[in-house]
Amino acid sequence: MKEGKEGQSIFDKWRRTTNLSMPKAGEMEDSRTIDQAKRANEARRTLKDFKQRHGSALHKGTDARSHATMFKKKEAKFNDKVK
Repeated sequence: MKEGKEGQSIFDKWRRTTNLSMPKAGEMEDSRTIDQAKRANEARRTLKDFKQRHGSALHKGTDARSHATMFKKKEAKFNDKVK
C-alpha cells in the first residue's frame, strides 16, 4: 500500500477522514456506506477545485463578521436614524 507522510498509508488517512472502513472478507457491501464515501470524495474534490480557481482571492478584503466591521455598520445605521 502506498505510504504518505510519516509512514501513514493513504488508506488509513482516508479511513480516518471519512470515518468509514472497507467491508471484511465475506461481509455484504453496504450501499449506504458506499454512497457516503462517494459523497465525501466529491465534496473534497469540489472544495479543492474551488480553492484552485479562487485561491488568490479567498483571503482578500475584510471579514464581514469581524468586530470592527459590525461596529462600523451599527454606527452607520445609528447615524442614519439620527439624521
